[in-house]
Amino acid sequence: MGCYEGLKLLYSDFKNRKQEFLNKKILSLSYKGRDILFVFESIADKSAMAQTVENNKDIFVIFNKKFYKVLKKSDYLLEMVTLHELTHVIQNITWDYDLDQFFFADDYWNLPQEIEAYTIVLLQLIAEEQYGKAIKYLEQDYPEFLEVLNFKKFIKKANRWNVPPANLNEFFRSYRDYLTLCAI
Repeated sequence: MGCYEGLKLLYSDFKNRKQEFLNKKILSLSYKGRDILFVFESIADKSAMAQTVENNKDIFVIFNKKFYKVLKKSDYLLEMVTLHELTHVIQNITWDYDLDQFFFADDYWNLPQEIEAYTIVLLQLIAEEQYGKAIKYLEQDYPEFLEVLNFKKFIKKANRWNVPPANLNEFFRSYRDYLTLCAI
């Protein structure tokens, strides 16, 4: 099974069990013999909604407990944050990125593992035909990501993520219309 297929399975499993996670504030999944524990707890980065860390054989996706009420009210936000963090889980298991490190703001948008995670979330929005949310994600939520996004690589990843070409075309059409309106 490829990385993207594993990521999709984990994401689907989480979506099916997210209510259990929200009720108990803890959830355990596994991938390739590794346990993945989702919890609500305090985290080092006070502004982050979640972070992924590894401890020996286990991987923890720690959601910042101060955002519990916000995430509980928004399926969209919970799912996008989870998909981002699951990308890091897969990176840690299969691509051997070091997740136990801190970065300065000027380094952050040069990190391949972060660009990959933001790209996957954007592709998922496009696959779900949420073009307005995808444009907002690029233009308003993470304009720094837009500056480092390589559209040639993005299209290749869209194929690997199985985004229907019609969805990709519609996203680009919507994005072009958005940029045209902004220029007026």
